Amino acid sequence: ANHTIAAYFGASAVPTYSVTASVSGNGTISPAGVTTVNSGASQAFTFTATSGNKLDSVRVNSVKVSVSGISYTITNITANKTIQAYFSSTGSTGGTTGMSWAGVRQSYYGIDPFPTKTEWSNAARNLSGYFPGSAPVGYWIVGGVQGSSCELEFPYYGNAANIIGQSVDKHEAYLTQFDNDGVKIWLQVEAGKGSIDSLIDIVLKQYGHHSCIAGFGVDVEWYNSNGETNVTSQVTDAVAQRWVNKIRSYNSSYSLYLKHWMTNLMPNTYRDGVIFVDDSQGFASLKDMTDEFATWADYFAPAPVVFQLGYDDPASGSSDYVWWKNYANAPQTIGNALIANVKNSNQEIGMVWVDFTLRYPEIASNLSIFGTPSSTTNYTITASK
Repeated sequence: ANHTIAAYFGASAVPTYSVTASVSGNGTISPAGVTTVNSGASQAFTFTATSGNKLDSVRVNSVKVSVSGISYTITNITANKTIQAYFSSTGSTGGTTGMSWAGVRQSYYGIDPFPTKTEWSNAARNLSGYFPGSAPVGYWIVGGVQGSSCELEFPYYGNAANIIGQSVDKHEAYLTQFDNDGVKIWLQVEAGKGSIDSLIDIVLKQYGHHSCIAGFGVDVEWYNSNGETNVTSQVTDAVAQRWVNKIRSYNSSYSLYLKHWMTNLMPNTYRDGVIFVDDSQGFASLKDMTDEFATWADYFAPAPVVFQLGYDDPASGSSDYVWWKNYANAPQTIGNALIANVKNSNQEIGMVWVDFTLRYPEIASNLSIFGTPSSTTNYTITASK
């Protein structure tokens, strides 16, 4: 018998992605909020500063981009993106010092007596004040390695392997203080054998409601560790990307920092949404420090890098304090050296001072680091790598 056959074709679904736009400071971005675009498409954004203000910088997925004029276009969009415009007063230096972030590292083992919430906030803002245009930050440890487990400093009653909690929340009041004072916080864990994926969920569900939270941090020295230092694993490209995606599922503007002093433990090529933190210590001089940090910055450029500073470890036989104690203002002197000798022209850098030495006279007394922040002098930085 005769038969007929017909084929019907319809347009295939085109994947779509979201671009989330926001501002910091007095200005606007257009379009604002979430814009949905087709895969492979481009999206243009326009920036307008309010009277008495100027556009400082623009970051896409937390990485600074070059902007000509008052607009920027993200091209060939094949994943969700964030774009943030930063504005400052025309009477300030903005980000011209070259330091994007400056602040402190907090730990449960590093300082005694433990500073008050106001003192922590003042310390971050005072350090940032030495570098006009930088954001005051805190690298805030909320879980430390205990044996092969990560012990969180807040109640946790789940059953994730190698993750335990404490009966009292230690951090809520501090984070509220930072919300009010504009200090940006990355929540860090020393994971041991605890799953980073699980820790991201647990920690961000606990504290993600705070406006001060800027992301999540992993000390790679204790990643997949049995509690012994230097017994760790490399963070592969696939693992880093998975962590970034999970963090961004809570807030698309969040970033991940990975901290260690060895580049071979970092992702080989994955860079999106990651800040690379070098916490090396035991340098013979400031030049010795900046030479090594320059190698770190070059290796990851143009991805952002941060340096954890202020160590004193006489037991090791090689203490940074031996030479930095001689500077009238060690954080400012070292930070200026980082800007002049380490920073690449297309790269954001930052510095955090460890809590181990925040109560040393050279820091706490001479610089009144815990005192109420006051207006700061604009410093001129010469030379740039």
